[in-house]
Amino acid sequence: MKKPLINAISFFYRGERVKIFVNRVGKFKVPVSESVEGKLITRNKSLNARQTVEHHIIKDCDPTLYTADGHRVRVYQGGRSGYLPAAVDGIISKHDNIYSNKEPTSKVTKKKLSTSDDGTPRWNSWDVFDGLGGYGGY
Repeated sequence: MKKPLINAISFFYRGERVKIFVNRVGKFKVPVSESVEGKLITRNKSLNARQTVEHHIIKDCDPTLYTADGHRVRVYQGGRSGYLPAAVDGIISKHDNIYSNKEPTSKVTKKKLSTSDDGTPRWNSWDVFDGLGGYGGY
């Protein structure tokens, strides 16, 4: 199991501080309201740390990160949600990268060597002999 960098995110909402804890996959359950066929529906969605602090309601409610080493870090200094300090951005990015499922992709592609019916390699060009330098004494 991966160890989270951020244990919880809290924010000040309707006169009290609400604390959302990280789950085992590094996400935070946040109530998200949306309009479906004219009805307002609120569902809990699992958001990563960046999505949570940039949520349209949470970002203006003084969000605070509770780190694994016991520190509290205010996300937006001075209550201005338009500016995210680099140190806080680094903590959030590192936490989200720990839990991202993206595998690094290799840009190197291998050419397949075509084979004849009997399984022996079929040489399509003389390029395979380029760079052998003095092959066969020539």
